[in-house]
Amino acid sequence: MEIVNIQKTKNVTINTGKNEIHISCIIKTRLKIKNKEIEIEESIWKDLPFEYNSNDALRNLELIEYTMNVFEKKTDEVIENIKKVFANLEQILEKYGYQII
Repeated sequence: MEIVNIQKTKNVTINTGKNEIHISCIIKTRLKIKNKEIEIEESIWKDLPFEYNSNDALRNLELIEYTMNVFEKKTDEVIENIKKVFANLEQILEKYGYQII
């Protein structure tokens, strides 16, 4: 098994109508097992409160930065879990005599 491509897309949207900040991260991982490729997509997101006054602007930015750092760690965990699952799957298939063709 080999990881062909990993794509992380991070978005921050401020919705003043709902007073919220929407942060999302989409992870697309493309794996290759023998000559077969599979793409797995996982997304994580969080809504944060949005404050209008300038005193809270720094707090908003700190929350965004903190959440993005948490998401970065989570995306790494997702990718590691995908690696483990497919490595185990490959071993199980071989154990029972199946071949990936």
